[in-house]
Amino acid sequence: MRQIELRHLRYFVAVAQAGSVMAGARAAGIVQPALSRQIRELEEAIGTPLLIRRATGVTLTAAGASFLRDATGLLATLKDSRERALRSAAGKLGELRLGALPNCLPLPVVADVLKAFRDACSDVKLSIAPMLSAEQAAALMRGQLDGGIMAWRRDEAPHLSGVRLLSDRFVLAMPAPPGGRFR
Repeated sequence: MRQIELRHLRYFVAVAQAGSVMAGARAAGIVQPALSRQIRELEEAIGTPLLIRRATGVTLTAAGASFLRDATGLLATLKDSRERALRSAAGKLGELRLGALPNCLPLPVVADVLKAFRDACSDVKLSIAPMLSAEQAAALMRGQLDGGIMAWRRDEAPHLSGVRLLSDRFVLAMPAPPGGRFR
């Protein structure tokens, strides 16, 4: 018993949609005798005729009509699977797990970066876990996060790399002395 191969499905669908072996061969980019041989192999593998061949073209048998629905669906699923794999490889599908300092999320620059990402990669599920910088660094090293929005110094975590989103000014605040002036 022959095995059904992907080319058999493509050729059969081409013939069924074109209505003749000759037109199917043109559509599939193969010579007619080779296409006829592939269709015969497919029918042998299935164990029943799929086409009724006439001088005016082909018609589907009941088995052929049923097989056409399935073959068309399988080819469409294969095409979709390929597209999803390519989108996933390009980073446009899947999940992005981020850690973030809780006080960073409301900042406009962070909100803008997250919005730009969502706009560019709408099929990527974005999950954000609020956590402190040290927790994020550890989670990144364990593979539990893909990225983090954190306070980071290269000397504290040399195993990470980063892109600066913003710089904060920190000051020492205290009550003003009487008279409102520092000496």
